[in-house]
Amino acid sequence: MPKLSSAMPASTDIVICGGGIIGLSLALELQRRGAKVVVLEQSATRAEGQASWAAAGMLAVDDPHNPTALHDFSRWSRGLYDEFIARVEGLSGLCVPFQTQRTRQWTDDDRVIELAEQSLNPRELMRALEQAVPQSGVTVVRGARVVRVEDDADAVRVFDADGGAISARSIVHAAGAWYAGAPAIKPSKGQMLRVRLALEDVHRSAAMYIAPRHFGEQAGTALVGATVEDVGFDTTIDEATIKRQLQQASELVPAVRDAEVIEVWSGLRPTASDLLPVIGGLPGKPQQWIAGGHFRNGILLAPGTAVAMADALEGKGLPQVVKRFIPR
Repeated sequence: MPKLSSAMPASTDIVICGGGIIGLSLALELQRRGAKVVVLEQSATRAEGQASWAAAGMLAVDDPHNPTALHDFSRWSRGLYDEFIARVEGLSGLCVPFQTQRTRQWTDDDRVIELAEQSLNPRELMRALEQAVPQSGVTVVRGARVVRVEDDADAVRVFDADGGAISARSIVHAAGAWYAGAPAIKPSKGQMLRVRLALEDVHRSAAMYIAPRHFGEQAGTALVGATVEDVGFDTTIDEATIKRQLQQASELVPAVRDAEVIEVWSGLRPTASDLLPVIGGLPGKPQQWIAGGHFRNGILLAPGTAVAMADALEGKGLPQVVKRFIPR
């Protein structure tokens, strides 16, 4: 398992703590702008409990059940997506296709509206990012368990569990549900499953979604999810909950009732108290920044978060659409 003291340079421009969708997307954007970047990820291998791996991948800009405060940011980030995907594909040599083109949205008054909304497979995106980021020149260290961050006058020192240290101009906390500082980011457990089902569009209500896969290794199946549970870092699967999800999903798409269950899993979403992202400088800590709390929209908001944080770290300030999410 790599350690900071042996696998890391003594210094860099920016340290990103967290190697999920947010951390890796930001690393790629900062590298493009000429910064030297080191990503520290605590898991030694891909973690099957993190939000990036576990998500459904809906780019749900117009979901009426999202907080209104997210709308402008969501639309802006979606506008960056095609270029973002193209760069990831170009660097990695891997294809990340859009899986669907439309969503059938059930409203609270039982109407169905059609949204021009795409979705992708986050596992394909994460595999491509994990190739693209080091290919771009960013250093990624896995198995790096950060235990302390010390502020100097114009820098930070980041320490691992064995006492190794790296100095940087800034650190960005992007560890998702595992961020342990203030403002508080807590885990929100989501249980979900995948069934064998041919379905054209995403179907979604306030309580449930069914997201089909048309391409790649999951083609001919659909994701069904997901719960929102405040149970800490518990990722166990509850059989009764899975059965209840299947029943709820079959009310949207009756064919789900008889579909073969292929896979079940759970993930931990990073959740702030107001269910909105936390993006910007940490109060009283001029070298420390946070990009967290993306809850159910981390896949959608990754390109926008990356551009916004890169602007801020270059001294340009956060874009207007992101200022609502500065930590207080």
